[in-house]
Amino acid sequence: MKASWIEVSQNEVNKPQSSRVQGVRVQLMISPLDVPNATRTRVDENTSDFIVEFRYLSGVEPKVTVPQDDGVSFVLGKNSRKIYQIIIDHDHFASNGCEQLDITIGLQLAESEVEQFESSSQKRRFRAGNIAAIKNLLTGQIGSEQTAAM
Repeated sequence: MKASWIEVSQNEVNKPQSSRVQGVRVQLMISPLDVPNATRTRVDENTSDFIVEFRYLSGVEPKVTVPQDDGVSFVLGKNSRKIYQIIIDHDHFASNGCEQLDITIGLQLAESEVEQFESSSQKRRFRAGNIAAIKNLLTGQIGSEQTAAM
């Protein structure tokens, strides 16, 4: 059974950033097309992989999977390079001593992976605004999951 989509607050994920450019104060925001409008987390019934999914205003497009060396894969839009899924390989983490992934651990791994990609040489594969939006979203989800667990 697939989990329900949770609507994303654009105001929370896409807050204006102020900076000075040649003495002029400007405010920058991420393109609304790069910000997910919904997200969900689930465990794949067949593989037990933990999956974080994102849905966008722009709809459906062909996708490509980009596996990483550490048991995490990104499913990207073939043309847009937006992150549609972050897949955390259950078998990889189980073989390294992590018996069970709960939602908080899964979201922390996903956030860590996005941060690593943001600073890696492969970041050209991704849209910078999309990476920033996903990171903002995951940071907010982790906080709300930890608060709900208390």
